[in-house]
Amino acid sequence: MDRTGDTSAVESAPIFQDPSRAEPEGLHPIASLLIAIWYGMAAAGAMTMGFRFLHEGSPDDYEAVTNLMWAVGISIGVAVAVTLVKRGPWVVGIVSSLILSGGMLSLLHFVPSDVSSSVSIFGYVPTTGQFILGMAALTLLSGLIGTALGKNARTDAEFMDVLTGIRHRHWLWLWLALYAWISIVPTGVYYIWLELISTGYVLIHPSLWFSDAWTEGWTISFGFGGVAALMYGVEMSLKNVSLTQSAGISTGKRVGSFLLGTLILGGGPVSNILFRIAIHSLKHLPDGITENPWWVLR
Repeated sequence: MDRTGDTSAVESAPIFQDPSRAEPEGLHPIASLLIAIWYGMAAAGAMTMGFRFLHEGSPDDYEAVTNLMWAVGISIGVAVAVTLVKRGPWVVGIVSSLILSGGMLSLLHFVPSDVSSSVSIFGYVPTTGQFILGMAALTLLSGLIGTALGKNARTDAEFMDVLTGIRHRHWLWLWLALYAWISIVPTGVYYIWLELISTGYVLIHPSLWFSDAWTEGWTISFGFGGVAALMYGVEMSLKNVSLTQSAGISTGKRVGSFLLGTLILGGGPVSNILFRIAIHSLKHLPDGITENPWWVLR
């Protein structure tokens, strides 16, 4: 009997097949539910901290926007969990949103609800009870928006290939990297906000058409450099922790690239410094023309 039969099937099989790829793609719904809650809280804290960093000179101002940043963070955390879950993404998203919203409502049992809060919304100061109810509703809405975003992200095959290549146990610590990335997001959003508002402001003030801050390229070049550093850093980190994107690369190189993407580029000084340079020039465009422009954080 010929023992040298057709070996094409054997030859085409990978010699070193990573055993982790035998795991079912996606996380168990219970694990995803826990990730939604924990990552949502982490992202909310990062968004809040990142926004407060922008107005260190007046830490007690902009409380309404600060709480809005918190809600956006909840949306991000829920979106991550919905993207990762193996089955039942809508269930995970809705249940986690209800739990997070319920946790906010539970604060009504620990604080006096009829005392004025420290938040002013267009001049109206709600009571603490009204504020907590509003935040609970906003948390629920943000969670549902995050659910829809995560569900939509599941249709991106390339993105899902990166995420499903991450071993399940890595999600126990990746929230630290998420915190670093998200903490830079408010700075990036603030830069875009200033760029848009300043463009319109310059158009109606001809004296600014040849302003150094506007013509030397500080805003566009440095601002878009910050956006590129943030996006590239996050992409580099995820790809180097994903087995589907880093097969054949040594562990040391993968760890080094991950740290470079997280601690230096995306969530570190490179993106932050580039954004801050652009923001500095845009903040001073209205100097000498108007005092305390409403669109600039102080």
